[in-house]
Amino acid sequence: PEDPQDSSKYFEQVFKRLNIDLNDPKRQLSLQWESFVPDNFKGHTTFKGIFENSILVVCDHPSYVTLFKMTKGEVLKKIQATFPELGIEKLNVKLKN
Repeated sequence: PEDPQDSSKYFEQVFKRLNIDLNDPKRQLSLQWESFVPDNFKGHTTFKGIFENSILVVCDHPSYVTLFKMTKGEVLKKIQATFPELGIEKLNVKLKN
């Protein structure tokens, strides 16, 4: 039997075939999303994407939408400092459908 292939090499090949660049800043922001939000929002907010110069975040409950809007300026500053090349100016928050 063949030796099992190293899983990291396997995933590198899959991502390459699918033209997914894990070093892309937008992808990195998505992968690191929870490192930017305060602990009480982890698991309750989802990074949905970047649209023009704005980030869209979805919360799973109306209370989290309200609370997150109070801290979004702090989150936005962290993101801007980490990924200035993205030119993010706004962070929009909405309730999950």
